[in-house]
Amino acid sequence: MHKPDEETLSALLAKYQEQRCTPAEIEILHKWYEGFTAFDMLTFTSDEEKADIKALLRERIAASTGMRIPVSPTNRRYGLMSRPIIRWMTAASLLFMLTLTWYFLSRERNQLIYVDVPKGGQQLLVKLPDQSQIWLSPGSTVRYASSFGTDNRTISLEGMAFFDVVADASSPFIINTPADIQVRVLGTAFSVQAYDAMPTVAITVINGKVKVSSGQADTSLLGAGQQLAYHKKNGHYIVTDADTAAIKKQVIGEFPLNDATIDEVALMLNNIYNVEVTYDKAALQYCRFSLLFSTKLSLSQTLDMLNAISDLTYKISDNKVIIIGAHC
Repeated sequence: MHKPDEETLSALLAKYQEQRCTPAEIEILHKWYEGFTAFDMLTFTSDEEKADIKALLRERIAASTGMRIPVSPTNRRYGLMSRPIIRWMTAASLLFMLTLTWYFLSRERNQLIYVDVPKGGQQLLVKLPDQSQIWLSPGSTVRYASSFGTDNRTISLEGMAFFDVVADASSPFIINTPADIQVRVLGTAFSVQAYDAMPTVAITVINGKVKVSSGQADTSLLGAGQQLAYHKKNGHYIVTDADTAAIKKQVIGEFPLNDATIDEVALMLNNIYNVEVTYDKAALQYCRFSLLFSTKLSLSQTLDMLNAISDLTYKISDNKVIIIGAHC
């Protein structure tokens, strides 16, 4: 039987506390506890003495942590303790509790921190432990380990965000996005648009340099004023010049769309205003739109702008927007 990893062990202990473990899962916990390495550092006068100490340790762990460890059917005995057993009990307890404390502190140190801006929310400024800053857009999430800045500077992004990264030559800043697209920098300002629902990932560099990778292969090295659009379906990408002045306005909640599809327009409406958007996708699939979204504008104001640049009209009903029109 393989030794359970930390995530599996944590889940099994939680299930055991709630009395939801199957017999097979309880057996896994038995094997883990019986094979705990701290006991190998001690000398016992007999197997019975070792079993007695393990049994008492279970009670001490339960009393101090609230975590009960299941008792193996073959190790249920303990009664009167001799003085040698009590003496060894103190040493064993110390070793075991130190190891157990390290184990749970290690888990806590690597716990993930989630920062989420809900759909319909406002732009959020996130300050990371290394003093780097993220302006997180509505409908977006970032997550990173609680040890960020100590072991590495790696985060994951789903959605859209503007980054201002503090330079650190010894520790690159790495952003993982959907479709296995990775952005790697040392210190720069840039924007990443990586919604899981969209067919493309876009990276725009304001200053400095950014390396973009897909899987194990480097895709491109971007400089200031460049934008890369990566198509998830076929793996193709293009690099173009970017309107950096417009991109920088993300920090104040403004999001320009240039040559955007109707799907991209609908996604932005959904994220900024938390509305369901319906439209004739087949009829509008070749249409392209350029307009400015802003968290400062109302839904009606934004839809009026869409109407002004196209032949499309709209209807708002409760929390739904119906875009009306069969052509651009």
